[in-house]
Amino acid sequence: MHWACSSWRPRSESGGRKGRRQSRSSVGEPHGVVVIDDFAHHPTAVAGTLAALRLRYPERRLRAVFEPRSNTSRRRVFQEDFCRALASADDVVLAEPFTKASDPIPAEERLDPEQIVAELVRRGVPARLMPGAPAIRDYLVESARSGDVIAVMSNGAFGGLPALVAEALGARPPDG
Repeated sequence: MHWACSSWRPRSESGGRKGRRQSRSSVGEPHGVVVIDDFAHHPTAVAGTLAALRLRYPERRLRAVFEPRSNTSRRRVFQEDFCRALASADDVVLAEPFTKASDPIPAEERLDPEQIVAELVRRGVPARLMPGAPAIRDYLVESARSGDVIAVMSNGAFGGLPALVAEALGARPPDG
């Protein structure tokens, strides 16, 4: 996968299209913490994003935040693929899968997020399952340090998480 790092610009400089999400964009770098908003819903997209960020920021702590939202990403068939993709991060936050009122995916075919977190921890990757954008924002802001790269990946709005994280990080005092 080829990705031109020179095309990264904050949303305010790139036009920030409404409605349709851009594939990968920098939301900002408050106090030295890079916050990335990425459209990803398949294990290969997650793996590609994390590999590209690892190349762009090789010496930084790479933190992956993933929301299983699409029918594709919420399927158990991708369980091991998501484990493998997310294991390349230094820290993982997995959001509770997005739920739909009438879910077309039978229960036995749904992704098991607890199992993914347990497997990541078994592989030595700090990982946690969290209920949604507000809790994830609070955790990320509390634990972030200058130099971190936070990659927020979903194929939906994810409660505006990337912007919420960047805004909250910008409002806190710099690392001392």
